[in-house]
Amino acid sequence: MKKLVRLITLVSLLFVFTNTCIANTPFVVDIEDVDKKAIAEFIVNDMVKQGFNIINTNEYQVSFRRDVTNFWAQALYGSQFNSTPELRTYFNLSQSGVNTRITADIKVVTNPNSGFENYTVVTNNKWQEYLDGIKKYFNGYSSYGFTCSEKKQDDCFKITEIVPGGPADKAELKVGDMISKLNGATVEDLNKKKIDKIFIAGNVGQELRVTTKGPLKETVHVLTKALIPPAYKKPAEVSLSKSNTPVFGFTNGQVDTSSLMPIIAVTLGSSADKEGLKAGDKIMSINGIPVSEYNAKSFSEAFSGGEDAKVTLVIAPNDENAERTVILTKSFVITKTEL
Repeated sequence: MKKLVRLITLVSLLFVFTNTCIANTPFVVDIEDVDKKAIAEFIVNDMVKQGFNIINTNEYQVSFRRDVTNFWAQALYGSQFNSTPELRTYFNLSQSGVNTRITADIKVVTNPNSGFENYTVVTNNKWQEYLDGIKKYFNGYSSYGFTCSEKKQDDCFKITEIVPGGPADKAELKVGDMISKLNGATVEDLNKKKIDKIFIAGNVGQELRVTTKGPLKETVHVLTKALIPPAYKKPAEVSLSKSNTPVFGFTNGQVDTSSLMPIIAVTLGSSADKEGLKAGDKIMSINGIPVSEYNAKSFSEAFSGGEDAKVTLVIAPNDENAERTVILTKSFVITKTEL
């Protein structure tokens, strides 16, 4: 009789576990207007934070592993060779135009890292929720802007989170408020699953009347479903522009009392920049002639010419460098501007 009870118990646990966690198809989500590289980086960072170890990362897939520590899972998927099974997660990314699709395959591995590995395709709806959460991060989502408790308290659901600036926040709902009615109907016969269906139903612009229970009276709040913007900020697009004329790429000051000409600015990306010149450097000579011997006309002639014209400068020694000679080439400068 005891053996029969144990068998029934084990079969029941197996039934419960498999019916809540095993699926034959991977979970899928489509993310709009985001490059898959950005999505892969997000998944890697988030999974590592959750304690997963990286198996592989490439252009098409990021995968992870973590020991299964749940007692019942160990009982079901452990073995006499290795009592600790391993959870492996595979996120496959495919891009079509500017959109990216993620499919997630989740497996529990019995006898991991051995010749006796056995795989069980395991997911539960939390993994689809995880993918949906990634989409929300990158694309935003329509919502009334609050979440509530899993279970009722005194026939009410407690508000557990308010999205700053969302519809609930604008309607002056607060964390801890007790919801007694939705659209005028009491929530005492509803569970969390039914509550979530009410929240999901309807598009942007749909109204929801939320009644909260206070110590003396009930208060009705009217919420209008809105788009919650994505947390992800796309990198700024960069525009490349070309200078109107070719330049050597530095600005000089007047010759000082030491008969040296200071450099007061260097153009990023120019020949002067590439040759390592910096503001504060001092020029001793130009094309072999000391700077003190130049006048306005000869100085202008030394730096004349079009693209690919050259000039030779001797730079005075300082605390960092010895005296050095640099040859600058006049060129167009390409600059980047964020749009």
